[in-house]
Amino acid sequence: MTAKLAARGVVACPGKAYRWVEEMVQIGQCFEEDGGWGEQAKVLGRVAEIYDLLGRTVTERGGAEGLGSLEKAVDALREGLNGQKVNGRSLEEQEDR
Repeated sequence: MTAKLAARGVVACPGKAYRWVEEMVQIGQCFEEDGGWGEQAKVLGRVAEIYDLLGRTVTERGGAEGLGSLEKAVDALREGLNGQKVNGRSLEEQEDR
């Protein structure tokens, strides 16, 4: 049951991802400035980057309708991340670790 719920969440996420970018940035700023998280709050900025990438990938593919399965959604994100640098390393370099 939990796996099905998680899969539905991943499939539903791409079409809405663009809406969460600014929200994650603002939450990160709040946690950093008012929540006492300091540098740790920057993780929320990284989450915003993933949402942004996912939103752009979905747009480039013509919409979320084409990502109707967990495998397609994960493949789209993987392709979008391909060549992207996260913490100075590409996805392929991180997988090699």
